[in-house]
Amino acid sequence: MSETKQPKLAPEESVLKQLVNAPEMVSAFGKSYEIKRFTLGPLTQAAEYVGPMGYLLKRLMSVSKDKDGRPQLDADQIMDFAVTAVSISGSSVMGLISVATKEPVEWLNDQDPMDGMRIFAKVVEKNLDFFTQQNFDNLKAAFAPLMERILKLGGDTSTT
Repeated sequence: MSETKQPKLAPEESVLKQLVNAPEMVSAFGKSYEIKRFTLGPLTQAAEYVGPMGYLLKRLMSVSKDKDGRPQLDADQIMDFAVTAVSISGSSVMGLISVATKEPVEWLNDQDPMDGMRIFAKVVEKNLDFFTQQNFDNLKAAFAPLMERILKLGGDTSTT
C-alpha cells in the first residue's frame, strides 16, 4: 500500500494551524460543547450531511478570510448563510450538529434554534479548511491508482 505524504509545514504555519484547529467551547442547550475539527470518525459520519450543502461550501470558500483563516462575513452575509443552509437541507444542518455534539437528532428537534445555529456555525468554521483545493488534489492523487485499476478491469468484468 502506498503512503500519501503530507507537505511539511514551516514552524509558524504549524503553530497557526494548531491555533485555528484548537477546540472551542460553545454554550448551547444549557450545556457546553467542545467543537473541534472533525477527525476521521466524525468526518465520515458527517460526510452524508455535507453533500447537500456543497453549493454553500463553495460560496464560503470564496469569502475573504482573516489572518487566522476565518471567513470574514458581515451580519447580512451570516444571516444569508444560515437561512440558505437550513433551506437547502435542514436535515443536514441537524445531522452536523448531532455529530459535533453527540446529541441525538430527536433531542435536538426540541432545542433552541439560535443555540443550534451557533453550534452549526462553529462546526463549519472548524472544518471549512478540509474543503480546500489542496485536499481535493491530495484525494485525487490518493484514488488515482484505484481509478486506473477500475478502468483496466471495467471491460473485462461483468457485473450481471
